[in-house]
Amino acid sequence: RALVAALRAAADAKGGAKAAGRGAYLLSVELAWRETQVRRDAGDASPSLALADAIFEYWRAFGAWTSCARDLRPYAELIAPEAARASLRDALGRAAAEIDLAEEKGEKQNPAERNRATRRAAAAESVRAALGLCGGSWLDASSRSGGIKGLSMPRLVNPAEGRALARTFIAKYRRARRLVPENADPREPVPGDAFAALGAQALAAEAVSWAARGLESGDTSGVGDSSGDGEVVMSLLACCALSEEALRASPNHAELRLVLVTAYSLLGASTAASDALAPLDVKNIQMDTMAHFVLSCSESGCAPSVLLKYCRLAERLRLDAKRDIAEAGVKAYDNGAFTKALEFVDFHARLANSHAARKFAAASARVALRETMLKLGDATVEPQTRQSGRFPETLVNVLDEAVQALGPLESDASPTRDADEFAKTFNEDATLNPTFAPPFHGDAGLSACDWWAGPARSPDAGTSAKVPVGGAHDKGMGFGVSVAHRAGW
Repeated sequence: RALVAALRAAADAKGGAKAAGRGAYLLSVELAWRETQVRRDAGDASPSLALADAIFEYWRAFGAWTSCARDLRPYAELIAPEAARASLRDALGRAAAEIDLAEEKGEKQNPAERNRATRRAAAAESVRAALGLCGGSWLDASSRSGGIKGLSMPRLVNPAEGRALARTFIAKYRRARRLVPENADPREPVPGDAFAALGAQALAAEAVSWAARGLESGDTSGVGDSSGDGEVVMSLLACCALSEEALRASPNHAELRLVLVTAYSLLGASTAASDALAPLDVKNIQMDTMAHFVLSCSESGCAPSVLLKYCRLAERLRLDAKRDIAEAGVKAYDNGAFTKALEFVDFHARLANSHAARKFAAASARVALRETMLKLGDATVEPQTRQSGRFPETLVNVLDEAVQALGPLESDASPTRDADEFAKTFNEDATLNPTFAPPFHGDAGLSACDWWAGPARSPDAGTSAKVPVGGAHDKGMGFGVSVAHRAGW
């Protein structure tokens, strides 16, 4: 406490947060969190209340900063007792409502003051969302999911709450858009965009809640036969519509764009999902960190040309990395930067064993094989080969290329099979996943099917009740147990 107080005093003496940065002030929240960790095992709930108070005080001081919600969200997610979460959520809700009332009445406020008010309200609502206002996230480990991350989350007690929340956020978003000048650069972030993102999150939470309700009722009639499925589809369509509206004004808002891509994928609109992803211009190292978005779009119904384009980009990353990382590592070693040289060695190994790279290689081989088979089925192609009864040479060449790309396959009986599978490096950035889309490491084309199938438990898993199991199609690594969940993401 003395150290935190001394650092804060030094920051004040230097001119405050604008001169010294906000780190010294955020330390008060960090201190409250560490005290919570130390005293939580003793059954004392007061540290959680102290953490909630520290979060609220930081928001009061820095709510108008664009970084405020990003600073506080990790701490807000860590508040465990529901009473403390609800208390902070209500306090921030009242504060945000007062800001909105002041804004409506403040006709004489200049644009800068209104933008500050909008940022404060957006930060408050964003922290409330982290506290479970919109049903939580697949990252949550609360009592609503039985203490297991990623199961049936986000979840609203009443699914219709999502639409009501979305209406509130949409009204705030449209009011905030009126503050943006007509000649504003669309590439610049706008404070009100956070309201659109929260509205889309609320609508997606409604979709998840309807889907989960249908699964819990034991309805196995299939998609389209259940009345709840219609509600799921309508909620996802509303989520897409809101995201599209916001992206027309702010096309560079990555969070909204990934929400739109995911929602379109879940609706089976793979071409629309691919078109929505295209403006992000995924390339270079993003072909590894964002492969789960690229493959889920391009392998679930898009034209083969879309998938081949991304496969070529992934192959370019592999070749460039093989050359450039080695050169950079040698240069760092020659210059005496030995720690940097070791980092390049580790980076080279991560990409060499990349799970995403192998998925792209397999996808490219599948497309090539399918296209070759289609050509061979054409009566105008290679009639001499068909009449001779020999195996087509073009097909042999394609299969040879696939073998070269994929390497030898271990048999199911191999004792090293599981070890080899887990040796692969998963570089996909799961933190980019929207709240309603937990990671999926099965066949990418089945990710949407898995979401609709829900958090089913595989009868073959052979795991305890505390090990979360993905849906029916998530058989990527370990009898249906999602790699992401096993890793505790």
